[in-house]
Amino acid sequence: MDRLYEGLVGPTESSWSQAAAIFNDEPIGEHLLPPGQDLSPIAEAAGERVHELGKEALEANGPEDRSARFAEAMIACATCHSEVGAFQTPADPSP
Repeated sequence: MDRLYEGLVGPTESSWSQAAAIFNDEPIGEHLLPPGQDLSPIAEAAGERVHELGKEALEANGPEDRSARFAEAMIACATCHSEVGAFQTPADPSP
Protein backbone atom coordinates (compact mmCIF):
# COMPACT_ATOMS: atom_id res chain seq x y z
CA MET A 1 0.00 0.00 0.00
CA ASP A 2 2.82 2.38 0.81
CA ARG A 3 4.24 2.07 -2.70
CA LEU A 4 0.85 2.68 -4.28
CA TYR A 5 0.52 5.79 -2.13
CA GLU A 6 4.03 6.97 -3.08
CA GLY A 7 3.22 6.39 -6.72
CA LEU A 8 0.01 8.34 -6.36
CA VAL A 9 1.27 11.40 -4.51
CA GLY A 10 4.86 11.41 -5.80
CA PRO A 11 3.90 10.81 -8.48
CA THR A 12 6.44 8.02 -8.75
CA GLU A 13 5.78 5.73 -11.71
CA SER A 14 8.11 3.00 -10.48
CA SER A 15 6.53 2.87 -7.01
CA TRP A 16 3.04 2.66 -8.47
CA SER A 17 4.00 -0.02 -11.00
CA GLN A 18 5.91 -2.13 -8.46
CA ALA A 19 3.04 -2.11 -5.98
CA ALA A 20 0.43 -2.82 -8.63
CA ALA A 21 2.52 -5.74 -9.92
CA ILE A 22 2.74 -7.23 -6.42
CA PHE A 23 -1.03 -7.07 -5.97
CA ASN A 24 -1.51 -8.47 -9.47
CA ASP A 25 1.01 -11.30 -9.12
CA GLU A 26 0.46 -12.51 -5.58
CA PRO A 27 -2.99 -13.77 -4.72
CA ILE A 28 -4.16 -12.94 -1.24
CA GLY A 29 -5.17 -16.10 0.56
CA GLU A 30 -4.99 -18.45 3.48
CA HIS A 31 -1.26 -19.01 3.01
CA LEU A 32 -0.77 -15.57 4.58
CA LEU A 33 -2.71 -16.45 7.75
CA PRO A 34 -1.46 -18.11 10.91
CA PRO A 35 -1.85 -21.91 10.91
CA GLY A 36 -5.38 -23.00 11.70
CA GLN A 37 -7.03 -19.72 10.74
CA ASP A 38 -9.36 -19.79 7.76
CA LEU A 39 -10.56 -16.98 5.52
CA SER A 40 -14.20 -16.07 5.84
CA PRO A 41 -16.14 -15.68 2.58
CA ILE A 42 -16.01 -11.89 3.07
CA ALA A 43 -12.24 -11.91 3.54
CA GLU A 44 -11.79 -14.24 0.57
CA ALA A 45 -13.85 -11.96 -1.68
CA ALA A 46 -11.89 -8.92 -0.48
CA GLY A 47 -8.61 -10.70 -1.21
CA GLU A 48 -9.80 -11.59 -4.70
CA ARG A 49 -10.78 -7.95 -5.25
CA VAL A 50 -7.30 -6.77 -4.21
CA HIS A 51 -5.80 -9.15 -6.77
CA GLU A 52 -8.15 -7.78 -9.48
CA LEU A 53 -7.27 -4.23 -8.46
CA GLY A 54 -3.60 -5.02 -9.06
CA LYS A 55 -4.36 -5.59 -12.72
CA GLU A 56 -6.55 -2.50 -12.87
CA ALA A 57 -3.83 -0.44 -11.18
CA LEU A 58 -1.29 -1.55 -13.79
CA GLU A 59 -3.64 -0.24 -16.47
CA ALA A 60 -4.65 2.94 -14.60
CA ASN A 61 -3.84 6.21 -16.32
CA GLY A 62 -3.64 9.56 -14.63
CA PRO A 63 -4.17 10.67 -11.06
CA GLU A 64 -7.98 10.38 -11.05
CA ASP A 65 -7.95 6.77 -12.25
CA ARG A 66 -5.12 5.87 -9.89
CA SER A 67 -6.85 7.59 -6.98
CA ALA A 68 -9.95 5.51 -7.57
CA ARG A 69 -7.94 2.27 -7.67
CA PHE A 70 -6.06 3.27 -4.50
CA ALA A 71 -9.32 4.01 -2.65
CA GLU A 72 -10.82 0.69 -3.73
CA ALA A 73 -7.67 -1.14 -2.61
CA MET A 74 -7.80 0.54 0.80
CA ILE A 75 -11.41 -0.54 1.25
CA ALA A 76 -10.74 -4.11 0.16
CA CYS A 77 -7.64 -4.38 2.36
CA ALA A 78 -9.45 -2.95 5.38
CA THR A 79 -12.35 -5.34 4.85
CA CYS A 80 -10.08 -8.38 4.81
CA HIS A 81 -7.91 -7.17 7.70
CA SER A 82 -10.96 -6.53 9.88
CA GLU A 83 -12.37 -9.97 9.05
CA VAL A 84 -9.18 -11.79 10.06
CA GLY A 85 -8.31 -9.51 12.97
CA ALA A 86 -5.10 -8.33 11.38
CA PHE A 87 -5.09 -4.79 12.74
CA GLN A 88 -2.39 -3.95 15.24
CA THR A 89 -1.99 -0.88 17.37
CA PRO A 90 1.16 0.29 19.19
CA ALA A 91 -0.50 -0.65 22.48
CA ASP A 92 -1.45 -4.12 21.16
CA PRO A 93 1.49 -5.72 19.32
CA SER A 94 -0.25 -9.08 18.95
CA PRO A 95 -1.96 -9.93 15.62
